[in-house]
Amino acid sequence: MNPFIERYEQLVATPELAKLFRDSGFFNVGLWSPGTGSAIDAARALTDRVVGELPAAGRVLEIACGAGGPTRRAHELRPQLEWLACDLSLPRLVQASRRAPGARFFCAEADRLPFASRHFDAVVAIEAAFHFPSRAAFLTEARRVLRPGGVLVLTDLVLSSAAAVGPWMVPEVNLVADRERYAAVFPAAGFEAPQIVDWTEVCWRSFLRFLAARDERREEAGELDAAGRDAARDRHQALATEGVVGYFLVSARCPAAS
Repeated sequence: MNPFIERYEQLVATPELAKLFRDSGFFNVGLWSPGTGSAIDAARALTDRVVGELPAAGRVLEIACGAGGPTRRAHELRPQLEWLACDLSLPRLVQASRRAPGARFFCAEADRLPFASRHFDAVVAIEAAFHFPSRAAFLTEARRVLRPGGVLVLTDLVLSSAAAVGPWMVPEVNLVADRERYAAVFPAAGFEAPQIVDWTEVCWRSFLRFLAARDERREEAGELDAAGRDAARDRHQALATEGVVGYFLVSARCPAAS
C-alpha cells in the first residue's frame, strides 16, 4: 500500500475521528455556519458549495473521492451530471462505489490520470491537493483532461510549514509562502486567473474550534481529564495558526480557445 494512504487510513480510523464522521463517507473539515450541528453537516455543506460551482450538465471528474460521501451528495444535487471519481485507496473506492452507485470509480493518481485529453467539463478535488505528490503536477494534469472552457473547483489547505499537521501529510514541494505565490500556480498550469475565496475561518479554524468545544464537553462528562483537554487544546491552537496560509475555495477555468 502507498505509505501516505496507509497512514491516512490509520488517521481516519482513529476512534475520535471515526465517531465524528460515523458511516457518512465524509472526511473533511467542512463549511461551518452558526446553525451547523455536526461535522457531517459541515462536510455536507462544503460539498453543496463546491457543487454549486459546477456546470449544470456535463462530465465531471472527482479526484481523491475517499469513501464517497461527497460523491453521493453531489449526485443527489446534480443527478444530470456524468460523474467519474478516482482515489488511490482500493478500500475507499469499494466503499464509495456502494454509496454512490450512479458514479464510475477508478484507482488513479492525481498527476497521472488514465483519461484522454479534453475529456471533462469539470474537475473537482475537495481538500486533497495539498496531499498530492505535487500540486503543480496535479494542476497540469487537470488542465490536460479539461475541455476548453472547463472548470476546476477545489478546496485546498495552503501551508508554509507542515510542522503542525505532520510532514507526512504535505510534501515539501507543496508548501507555499503566501497567497500570492499560491495564486500564481494556476496560470502557470494553464488556467485563467482563479477566483480564490478565503474560507480559513469558516472551514479550518471553525472545525478546530468545534473539536475544542467537544473536548470541553468530554471533560465535563468525565471522558477526558484536564491534562488531555489541555494537550488537545494546544494541538488545535498549533493547527489553527502555525504555518497556515489559508483554506481556500478555488474556481479556475481553462481558456475557451485552447
